[in-house]
Amino acid sequence: MVRLPARQAIHMIGVFVYDLFGMKISLFKITFYVLIFLFLSSPAMSQGLDRNVDVEAGVGDSFLSVSGYISPFASLVMDSKGVFLRSAVADRQGNFSISQVRVKDDFSKFCLKAVDFKRVGESTTCIKAIPVNGFVEKHDIFLPPTIGLLSKKVNEGESATVFGYTMPNASTQVHVEGRSALTVSADKTGYYETQLKELKRGKYVLYATATLEGKNSLVPDSRVELEAITGAQRVINWLLELIKWLWRIITSISIMFWIAIPILILIIILLYKLWPEKFQFLFFWKRRKGSDKQTRNTKHEMRNKLK
Repeated sequence: MVRLPARQAIHMIGVFVYDLFGMKISLFKITFYVLIFLFLSSPAMSQGLDRNVDVEAGVGDSFLSVSGYISPFASLVMDSKGVFLRSAVADRQGNFSISQVRVKDDFSKFCLKAVDFKRVGESTTCIKAIPVNGFVEKHDIFLPPTIGLLSKKVNEGESATVFGYTMPNASTQVHVEGRSALTVSADKTGYYETQLKELKRGKYVLYATATLEGKNSLVPDSRVELEAITGAQRVINWLLELIKWLWRIITSISIMFWIAIPILILIIILLYKLWPEKFQFLFFWKRRKGSDKQTRNTKHEMRNKLK
């Protein structure tokens, strides 16, 4: 990354300010400084002129094949230790298949992250799998339902809506750690919905499983957190989120932007000194205020004369 030396940058700004207040700056110098500023704030300068592209290629000795079922048209992403392996989409019956995925000999497990076609919920399930004679096969996997919340924070005493997708007409169990599970039946599209009522203040951890024709789904590794809070806590959380949002905006702005603000102010001052008549509109309110005062004085003098 190419950078202008700090000493030269400080010297350049100092000369600019000296010329500005000394009224020695010319149109050529103004153009020169503007071009320098645009060059320093360009993406090539802020992000570097070189681009490093890392390409990873995996070489393995075994092949992984997986098949099973989940909610219809759900999207699946397979990974192992955070490394992407393959993606797939379930068909209209919820069946999916992933085959001939090359993996290494030290392969021990894989994870399937599922998102339903409405993208209202998700679930992640990790499965242990050890290669045997160069092959890893897992079939007839019943993945758990996706799960989502209408809101992850609710007021104390209110109800929370839990929903998601699974296989059509499957019996779904919504598990709440520390409480008994809620059972609800999915409709013909696989959608289910239930409510947790009269929640007391605190945090709740939820996940969902399903049962279809006597077969139980796997238990997901992912969890969904729900929190019941008081009104005062909601206001405090809102203020904290606002502060975080403002801080992200401030820190995301380039340092060149903060340098540009005083330079822009100096340029405006310079233009005002060179052509003050062009800035008279800025003082219109002062002239109007003086005119109103003069009008009041004239009326006052006229009343005195009439008396």
